[in-house]
Formats: sequence, structure tokens, C-alpha cells
Amino acid sequence: MVRVLQVYPQMNNAGTERVIFNLYENIDTEKVQFDFLVERPGELDEKIRRMGGKIYYLQADKKQDYYQALVVLLFNFVDEKHLCRKGRITIDIFNKEHVISFLEWLETSRNASVSTRNQRLAALKSFCKYASANAIEYLDIFQQILDIKPKKSVSKTVEYLSVDGWSFFFNTAKN
Repeated sequence: MVRVLQVYPQMNNAGTERVIFNLYENIDTEKVQFDFLVERPGELDEKIRRMGGKIYYLQADKKQDYYQALVVLLFNFVDEKHLCRKGRITIDIFNKEHVISFLEWLETSRNASVSTRNQRLAALKSFCKYASANAIEYLDIFQQILDIKPKKSVSKTVEYLSVDGWSFFFNTAKN
């Protein structure tokens, strides 16, 4: 059996979700099964389960976990580079030079991809936007970080199903 993961905010009875569900209702679920990754419960969840599909919910606290992981990485970087006393991050380390060094460290020492590096930069920028509104005295420091450009990455070629793959998929549809 082939399992195909569908990703939507939630599975409701409208829009592209309904189109995918119509397709799901008309395939041979003994040969092809759809599973769903969603942010929150939807109207079609029970029908999906009855048809043998699995529903995976993204946890609401993933953003918080992401920011916590960023702080841990930042502490590790600061400790490794001896930028301040162990465990004592101060506003002084939040400057353009240190943030760029941190991003390079992620790529070299942590083997992070350019995409991951850019996501960490986006999280730092999000913090800087928040902090600049609440700590105006450090606005110039945060602005330097907000001015850091994401690194360009090489686009990857998207692999599509072959003609044989699509034929197999559509031949499994119920008549």
C-alpha cells in the first residue's frame, strides 16, 4: 500500500480540502491511503478516520519549542566563543557581528542548512522587533540585526511523479 501525506491547516468541507477529500473517497484505499498533517481539528476528521486515514496534529507549542531551541543554541554559541561569562547573556552580545558569527557557526559547527540558518535569523528578527518596541534604548542594536539579509540558497529541483506513477495512482480509483 502507498501512503500519501496531505498537509492542510485543517480538513473542512470546502475549498481544496474538499477536492482532495473527493479524490480520497474515490480511490481504492486498499492500494492508496491518504494521511493528513493538520494544525487543528476539522469537519472531515471522523470521515477520514473511518476510511482508514491517519490524522497528525501539529502541536500548538511547537513555536515555543522552536524559540527555546534557539535560545539553547545561542547559549551554546556564546559559551563556545567565550563572549560572556557562562550562562550570562547580556544585551551586549546582540550586535550584528555576533549574530552573523552565530549564523555562520550554525552552518559550520552545527551543519545547519542555509534554510535552517535563515529560519533562525527570522526568529532572531522576530525577537528584535518585539524587543525594540519594549526596550527603545536598544533600538539601534536591534535595527542592526533587523538589517541582516537572509543568505541565498540553491534551489532544489522538484521531482514529480512519472507518467507510470500517475497511471498507477489513477488506476486505483474506484469506478
